[in-house]
Amino acid sequence: MAEATVAVAGSDLVATLPFDVWISRDGTRYYLAGSIYPVTTDGNGDPLAERVGTLQLSLQGVTWLKLVAHAAPETVTASVFG
Repeated sequence: MAEATVAVAGSDLVATLPFDVWISRDGTRYYLAGSIYPVTTDGNGDPLAERVGTLQLSLQGVTWLKLVAHAAPETVTASVFG
């Protein structure tokens, strides 16, 4: 998979910290691929049930991906599409 989108949803609507996406080729050395700064409102300004966001990235040569949530405790759901 060369290109992918990481989609994440978190339950803490007052949290302002991002979700960080880390990638690795060997599972031992990880590099920050980017951060997801989720939104809590829809396009009309109405509140969402969860904070949500996405990040597009290249996974060329990547075999490991991990997501770090900084707001605790928080229930997080994430998916990779590509």
